[in-house]
Amino acid sequence: MKKALLTLICLAAMLTASMSIKAQEVTIMLKPGWTWISYPSADTVDFATALGTFTPRAGDVIACEYDYSEYFGGEWLGGIQHFYPGYGYMYYSSRNMPVFLTFNAQQPSPQVVVTTSEPTLITAISAMGGGEVTVSDGTYIIAKGLCWAAHENPTTNDDFYQEAESGVGSFSISMTNLNIGTTYYVRAYAVTPNGTVYGDQKTFTTRDGIPILTTAEVTNIGSGWAYSGGDITDNGGLNVIARGLCWSTSSNPTIADSHTTDDYSSGTGNFTSWIMGLSASTIYYVRAYATTTIGVGYGEQKTFTTLDNALYIDLGLPSGLLWATCNVGADAPEEYGDYFAWGETEPKDYYGWSNYKYAHYDWDHESYKLTKYCNNPDYGYNGFTDDLTTLLPEDDAATANWGTDWRMPTYGEWGELLQNTTAIWISQNGVEGWLFTALNGNSLFLPNAGRRYEDILGFWYSYYWSSSLYTGNYYPHGQAWYFYFYYGEYYMTQYEDRCYGQTVRAVRSTSQNTSFVINAIANPAEGGMVTGQGNYNSDATCTLTATPNEGYVFINWTENGEVVSTNATYTFTVNADRILVANFTYNVGGDPYVDLGLPSGLLWATCNVGADVPENYGEYFAWGETLPKEIYNWSTYQYCNGSYNTLTKYCNISSCGYNGYIDNLITLLPEDDAATANWGNDWRIPTKEEWQELYNNTTVIWTTQNGVNGQLFTASNGNSLFLPAAGCHRDSSLYSAGSRGYYWSSSLLTYPGGAWYFAFNSDYYGMYDGYRTYGHSVRAVRSALQE
Repeated sequence: MKKALLTLICLAAMLTASMSIKAQEVTIMLKPGWTWISYPSADTVDFATALGTFTPRAGDVIACEYDYSEYFGGEWLGGIQHFYPGYGYMYYSSRNMPVFLTFNAQQPSPQVVVTTSEPTLITAISAMGGGEVTVSDGTYIIAKGLCWAAHENPTTNDDFYQEAESGVGSFSISMTNLNIGTTYYVRAYAVTPNGTVYGDQKTFTTRDGIPILTTAEVTNIGSGWAYSGGDITDNGGLNVIARGLCWSTSSNPTIADSHTTDDYSSGTGNFTSWIMGLSASTIYYVRAYATTTIGVGYGEQKTFTTLDNALYIDLGLPSGLLWATCNVGADAPEEYGDYFAWGETEPKDYYGWSNYKYAHYDWDHESYKLTKYCNNPDYGYNGFTDDLTTLLPEDDAATANWGTDWRMPTYGEWGELLQNTTAIWISQNGVEGWLFTALNGNSLFLPNAGRRYEDILGFWYSYYWSSSLYTGNYYPHGQAWYFYFYYGEYYMTQYEDRCYGQTVRAVRSTSQNTSFVINAIANPAEGGMVTGQGNYNSDATCTLTATPNEGYVFINWTENGEVVSTNATYTFTVNADRILVANFTYNVGGDPYVDLGLPSGLLWATCNVGADVPENYGEYFAWGETLPKEIYNWSTYQYCNGSYNTLTKYCNISSCGYNGYIDNLITLLPEDDAATANWGNDWRIPTKEEWQELYNNTTVIWTTQNGVNGQLFTASNGNSLFLPAAGCHRDSSLYSAGSRGYYWSSSLLTYPGGAWYFAFNSDYYGMYDGYRTYGHSVRAVRSALQE
C-alpha cells in the first residue's frame, strides 16, 4: 500500500513539474479518500498558510514522495509541515463527500527566458536561425534548440527541430532541406525540469530559386554576329549552374532556342558573350538567361538587326574609310573567298613566278624579271621600270570583281584599322579568325583563310594583300605589303612575293554616295499592302504608305517591335537600313471591337482569336499556350512535366510544382496570352472579374446567328456581342460544339492545376473552373482607346 502510494505521489509530482502556473488562486476538489494536488506557489509555505480558510478534519493526511503528516487536534503532526515549489502532493480526506480547498497561490515571475533570432542567410532550400536562453534562478537547462514548420507555433513534436549544446547562452542552427518558395515559422526552445519553454515566433519565406538578371545592350553588330551579355543581380537562393544569351527571330527567346553557355564559376555578376551564326539583314531578339536546378531566369528583351552581307561596315575611322563585310569572292564574313596574286584579278590553280602575270623569265640571268610595278632596273625585264608603287584600278582584284567603288586597302589603311580597333581571336560559325571592334561598337571579322603557294593551300598563317608595293632594300624584287596574322598574334604588315595567292578584303571611301535599303512588310500579309520601300541615298526622304485590304484596318508601323508611327503614311529621313512592319487587324462591321459601355470602359473583340467573323469558332488553346495543337492533355501541356502535380509555371502550391517549384503567378503574362501573342500587345485575355463585368452589365439570350448557336450579350447602349458555342477540345476530340461554349479567362484557380473560364449553354452561363490542359476558345479584350 505504501509503495503504491509513493508511486502515485511520484507520478503526481512529475505531472506537477510539467504544468505551467497561470492563475493567482488554484481551487481543487478533494474527493473522499486520496486526491493528488499540485502546489502552484513560487515560495515555500506552511500548510496552514497555504490552505487559508480551509479547515482540515482529524484523520486528514498530506503525503509526498519522502514523508507525510496527519491532522490531529487542530494541528498537523508528521515529517512534513510545508508545501515546496515544484513538488506534487497527495491529500487524504476523511470526509464521506467531496469538498473544495483553495490555495493562496502567488504568480511566479519568469525565471527561464528564451528569445528567437531573426532568420538570416535565406536561400531556396536553407536558412540560418538561432536564439538565446537566459536563466535568473539557476534552473538547469536540459536542452535547447530550434523548431520550425510550415504552420504557426511549431514545437518539438514537429518534424523539423534541432538541438544545440545544452546550457544557457546563444546558439545558431542551419535549417536545411526546406521547400522552395515556402513560408516557415520558427521558434527557439529550452527544455527544463519543469517543462519546455518557447521563444517568440519568427517567420521567413524561402526563395523561389529563379535568378534575377538584366540583359546588356547589343553592340558589335555585324552581318552574322553581335555582342551582348548580362548581369545576374540575384541567384534566387540557389547556385547558378548555367548562364549565357539566348536569341531567336521570334520575340521572348528561351534556352530552347539558339543560346550560348558561358562560364558560370562566379555565379552572380556580369558576363559577356558573342552571338554567332546569325543571318544577314535579319531582326533578332536576345535575352540573357541564368539557370539553377529549379528553373531559368531571363533578362529583359533586346532587339537588333544584323547588317547586309554584301555591304560594308563603318568603323568610325579617322579617314572615314568603309570596310567590306566579307572577302572578295565570298558571300559571308566567315567564307575565305578567292585567292589572288598581287596585281592579278582572277584566281587560279597554281601560284608561282612561272605563271605570274607581270614576270618574264630572263634566260641570260636565269631568273624571273618584272614587267610591271618595278622601280629598280636590276629587277625589271631588260631593265624595265615604271616607278608605280600602288596598284592601278585595272590590276586591283577588289575593283575588277566588285566595281569601281571598291579597291584594296593601302599599307597605311591597314595600319589605321589596327590602331583604331581592339582585336580578339574568336570562332565564328566554326571558322577561326580575328574580330576587330571599333569605338562605335561595330566589328569586322577576318577569317583565318591561309594562303596559296604553288598548288598548296596552307592555313597556319593568314595573309591579306594591301595595294602597296614594297620598295625597301631587303628583297626588293617582286615584294608587296600584306597584313599577316595567326592564332593569338597579328602584325601590322609584312612583305611577301607578289606571285603567291592571298585573300583580299576591299574598302571604299565615304566620299561616294551612300545608299540604304528600306524594307516594308505587311502583318498579316493578307491585311493590306505597303508602298514606298526600296533603295535610298543617305539623307533622302522616304514615305511609306500602308493601305488595308477589305475587311482590315491599319493599326501602326513598328520597327524591332517598337511603335514608330500610328499614321498610315509614315515619312522619315533615310540614314540607315531599316525594316518596318505595317500592322493590320481584321475589321468586322467597321470595327474589330465593340464598345458595350461597361463601367471599366473595356472593349471586347467582335470575334474569337483565329476567327474572321463573329460566328466562326476560331482556334482552341490550352491555358497559357499561344498556339493550337492536335492533342490537349497533360502529356502535351507546355508548363508541366507530364502531370497536374509537376507544374513548371503558374504554380502557387509546392506540392503541385515540379520538384516543389512555385512562382506565385496568378494571371497570365503577355508572352503566354493567346490574344496578345496572336493579335499584338493591344489585346489580351479577359480576367475572371472582367467576364463577370460583362454578364453583370448585359442581358443574355441563347440565339442562332447565321446558322450558329451561341449567346448574345446586349448592353444598355444597344450594342451587342455574340459568342458562338464552339465547344472544347479534350485529348484529340472536340466536344459539345454547337451546344456549349467554353472561354478562357487569364485568372489562375487557387488550385494551380486549373484556371477560371466562362461557360454557357442554352440554359445557363457563368464562371467555372477546369484543367488548364483543355482546349478552350479565346475572346480578346483591350483597354478603352485613348483620345
